[in-house]
Amino acid sequence: MAYYKKGSIPWNKGRKGGGWKLSEKTRQKMRERMKGNKFSLDKKHTENTKRKMSEAHKKNPTKYWLGKKGELNPNWKGGHKYNWLESKEKLLKNKEKLAGRKRPEECEICGSVGRIFFDHNHKTGKFRGWICVRCNTAIGMAKDNSELLMAMADYLKKSNEFK
Repeated sequence: MAYYKKGSIPWNKGRKGGGWKLSEKTRQKMRERMKGNKFSLDKKHTENTKRKMSEAHKKNPTKYWLGKKGELNPNWKGGHKYNWLESKEKLLKNKEKLAGRKRPEECEICGSVGRIFFDHNHKTGKFRGWICVRCNTAIGMAKDNSELLMAMADYLKKSNEFK
């Protein structure tokens, strides 16, 4: 297996991020070689071919929709207007209803202010409290195991005694 020095890989010569940088002379040579080739870059569609393509598009527009979104897509069936903020507020109200109390501004475990999440028991689905992302992640990493969390707390207490 051949190894190359960094930046000297033969197939990367002349290439710097934005694509190939070919001289006009090289481009001209490539055009000459491509003449007569059925994939030539200089070939244009004939009027007859353009007409046939247009007719095919009119017959089966779904085949030629090419990423058009919304009403421009021939498969459009009306749709609805989606308001993400409204749905987020509705979801929060549902969670507050399940919790039986409003979402506080701070975490119930560590007291930090910021993004507060609805915490629940994954086995029973029962609400436990409103906690921050850090506390939620810690509980999740411990797989909701209180013995493991207590062992972690003991470990930290022991390691802090030596300082």
